[in-house]
Amino acid sequence: MSELVRTTHLHRHFRQGDAAVRAVDGIDLEVDEGEFVSVMGPSGCGKSTLLYLLAGLDRPTSGEIRLEGRRVERLSRTKWARLRRRNIGFVFQTFNLVENLTVLQNLEVQGILGRQSARSARRRGYELLDELGVGDKGKAMPALLSGGQRQRVALARALMNDPPLLLADEPTGNLDSATTVEVLTLLRRFHTAGQTIVVVTHDERVATAAQRVVSLRDGRVVDETRLDGGTGRPLTVGDLVEG
Repeated sequence: MSELVRTTHLHRHFRQGDAAVRAVDGIDLEVDEGEFVSVMGPSGCGKSTLLYLLAGLDRPTSGEIRLEGRRVERLSRTKWARLRRRNIGFVFQTFNLVENLTVLQNLEVQGILGRQSARSARRRGYELLDELGVGDKGKAMPALLSGGQRQRVALARALMNDPPLLLADEPTGNLDSATTVEVLTLLRRFHTAGQTIVVVTHDERVATAAQRVVSLRDGRVVDETRLDGGTGRPLTVGDLVEG
């Protein structure tokens, strides 16, 4: 497998009142094509900040970010936006759907921004909604969906332009255990089909859906563990509520 993402001595520092906060404090990370990586740690450890840096939604204080071998951390906002639309899918914990657009329109806008034709975007939107089990919700408004359905739509939107990299920020943080299993099963399915995924979570039981777990504390990598990558038995609700 070839390398898709690399960070080198990545830092993100800022001030909070009189205190200096080192949210990301010298992280070196590599993610290969087709890999499923979980980044975990307690609240405030820097995992979401790291994900936002990888997506170009925040800028590092120093260090390098390479995507498919290209340095990207100093791109302008406009160039980052273009890159993100085509190369990076992002799933937010709070779904971040446009509430005054229908489910299908949320997907169509993403496709059109990624330079798909309106017809192609509509066709791709329906395909993804069907694949994710919400094919009958295309005309619905997001507010009428359950949390699990909204996250499925958010995942579909992130995949609209077939991005090489899928980033997910606590994608099960607002879901119950049963719906969490459904979302993780979908992530595993796309990973099996070749999708590169980086997901951040505070829950080690969720992290075990990945091939590799990177643990952060105080903005630094403190441990890495390689798992079976979901090739063993499927997760169950019991896995998420035991212990």
